[in-house]
Amino acid sequence: MLFTSFRYLIFLTITVVLYYVVPVRMRLPLLLFASLYFYAVWDPFSLVWLLMIIVISYLAGIILSQTQDEQKKKQIAALSSGSMLLVLIAFKYKDVLISRILNIADVHGLMPASYASDSKRLLAAAVPVGLSFFIFQAMGYIFDVARGKTKASWDFGKYALFIAFFPHIMQGPIDRVDNLLPQMDEVHTFDYEGYNHGLAMILFGAFKKVVIANRLAVLVDTVYGEVGGYSGQAYWVAAVFFAFQIYCDFSGYTDMALGSAELMGFRLPVNFKRPFLATSVSEFWRRWHISLSNWFRDYLYFPLGGSHVSEARWAFNVMVVFLVSGLWHGTSWTFLLWGFLNGLCQVVGKYKNRLLAGVFGDGYGDRSRIIHCLRVAVTFLIVVLLLIPFRANSLGDLKVILKGFFRPMPDFSIYHLGAGRQDVNFSILLIFIVIVTDVIGETVGGYALLQKMPVLVRRVFYMACVFVILLFGVYGSLTSDSFIYFRF
Repeated sequence: MLFTSFRYLIFLTITVVLYYVVPVRMRLPLLLFASLYFYAVWDPFSLVWLLMIIVISYLAGIILSQTQDEQKKKQIAALSSGSMLLVLIAFKYKDVLISRILNIADVHGLMPASYASDSKRLLAAAVPVGLSFFIFQAMGYIFDVARGKTKASWDFGKYALFIAFFPHIMQGPIDRVDNLLPQMDEVHTFDYEGYNHGLAMILFGAFKKVVIANRLAVLVDTVYGEVGGYSGQAYWVAAVFFAFQIYCDFSGYTDMALGSAELMGFRLPVNFKRPFLATSVSEFWRRWHISLSNWFRDYLYFPLGGSHVSEARWAFNVMVVFLVSGLWHGTSWTFLLWGFLNGLCQVVGKYKNRLLAGVFGDGYGDRSRIIHCLRVAVTFLIVVLLLIPFRANSLGDLKVILKGFFRPMPDFSIYHLGAGRQDVNFSILLIFIVIVTDVIGETVGGYALLQKMPVLVRRVFYMACVFVILLFGVYGSLTSDSFIYFRF
């Protein structure tokens, strides 16, 4: 049940209406049932894994709350979180693990031929959608309880809803129990202003995904799907287009998630803050996928020592965090390379900032608008380059791209990328819209500015957005509607 589908629109409408109609004591059971139904629609078998993670983490929290010995707390936290992590690793790396086991068994004659079909079925088994996100959320809860940072939840229904809440279960944002559980004790009355804001976020998120991300994917998939057929400028264009594609795809989902929750009075954490306006790679990561960045910071970077260590150890800690982040995204070597390069940029960036601050003084980037814009442009270029291994289908494809990256294509035209002139021109226009809206949002606040406009203007604007979304959603989408981060 994709957020961009009519089926989800019907589901959300019914859920929101019932939420405000039923007695207050029935609201949370209603949301839990709706969330489990929403997830089961994808794959009923995956629901088993979701419930298993909920039960394990819930019981771990209860046991931790009753344990006084700090050493035992660490053991319980390690055992419970480790078991969930093994589930995640088993699913994410099942293709590699099972293939290796099959090869060893075949060489040594340990597996009868009749088991081949069963092995193929295991390889074909799909990873439960959102597995990484709800496991990380459950692990964060266990760590917080073990540290005494938060109290364990004894209400199984509330805790189950905390993990399975349908707006965030597929792609986050990864929430904390201290944020969401207290909101479940609030009596949410219908708030017209909040309802309008939630609808606007859903509308803007759908526009990002259906109109912008799906359109840019046409050209990106064309180039990356046949890397040997292009070179030079084609790779540059595809790299820039992919940066905006993944941004609109993921932030579009997040906007729809936050908007869906806000319709019922719930406030999920912000996951994106206009990352392409960052002035450094480290700032980019403070603006991009914020909930995941914070998770790695709190539960991996800080336990390793954070920045309160020697510079060599700090650099090691940073590299570990980004290498693990790369492994989290997938089994391909390209993701590990992507993580390594991002970590390297963090380390190099620290010494670069120290050098520039020594030459120009602290706050050198804030003294001139030109310098600020230059830093934004350089950071964006670095991010675009870093996303190339992220998008490449294999190391072999990446090598082909890098070899031809600086080799100009004779008589190159942007319109020779497998898309029509109108499609390319429209894609450039869409990127321009993203840039303008982000700049407006950064300076004056996009929604706040929209609210200052006359009611008639706002309604015309909203209706225009709905029309364009329907136009692209019904017959204009030339690529899959699935969100990119469903794979992670």
